[in-house]
Amino acid sequence: EEELKTLKKYSPKSDKQEKALKFWWFSFYANGINMVDVCKLKYKDIDRDKITISRTKSGETTISRQPIVIDINETIREVINQYGCKNNAPNNYVFDILDDKMSEMKTRKKVQLFVRFINNYLAPIRDELGFKKLTTNVARHSFASFLKWGLISQDIISEALGHSSLKTTQRYLDSFDDNA
Repeated sequence: EEELKTLKKYSPKSDKQEKALKFWWFSFYANGINMVDVCKLKYKDIDRDKITISRTKSGETTISRQPIVIDINETIREVINQYGCKNNAPNNYVFDILDDKMSEMKTRKKVQLFVRFINNYLAPIRDELGFKKLTTNVARHSFASFLKWGLISQDIISEALGHSSLKTTQRYLDSFDDNA
């Protein structure tokens, strides 16, 4: 909790560092969604003060078809307004990272480059603040930990993270205790 407060007060040293940090907070406040889901976000997924997505999974895990509903707060809205595409037609991506004409391989590569960009500009912040880790994955872990510390039920955490089962959420949360 203290690290989150410290990070919230941090003043970025460059525009790129600011962008990286804002996308980290976007992920955190958007139920810890991963950067693939941030990149794949389309305007049709946004309805006034809510974002509704089905989480993209990687590897051999199954895709959760249960939609994740995210409340749009001030930080999320600010990132969309600042970095979002101006043409907000429903089928357009919110952020100018992907294109529907891209192959699956090119899409993966673009997401990887975006994640690398964010993590590269977060690294000096991590070092300056003396954090052990600060990456895009940490945003998701921090969101889940924040809920866990707030004594939120695992059912609600599971739903917020888009896990397909409570057992997955239990394993996920237990892994934080091992890495503490």
